[in-house]
Amino acid sequence: AGPAVVVGNIVGIAEVAIPSGTKPGALTVDGVFTFEASSEITQGALVYLDSNGKVTTTATSNKLLGVAWTAASASGKPVDVRINFGDLDTDTKPSV
Repeated sequence: AGPAVVVGNIVGIAEVAIPSGTKPGALTVDGVFTFEASSEITQGALVYLDSNGKVTTTATSNKLLGVAWTAASASGKPVDVRINFGDLDTDTKPSV
């Protein structure tokens, strides 16, 4: 799978390389994907995509990614995330 791509309030995973400055292209918007954690993450937590493409539990200035399907013990560790799962209304406090 390719990199995460933010489109409005959702995040998709690029199915093929998407040239910079073009339309989003083919994106997968459902499923479980592995990302790098920016800190320790608990299984089941709402997680967000930070500006470095890492997963965090910090909502401020980050895009809601989904729910941690597995835990990550520390920064740099892999975490599986079910993307676009959970409360996608970013105007209110997210809840699962």
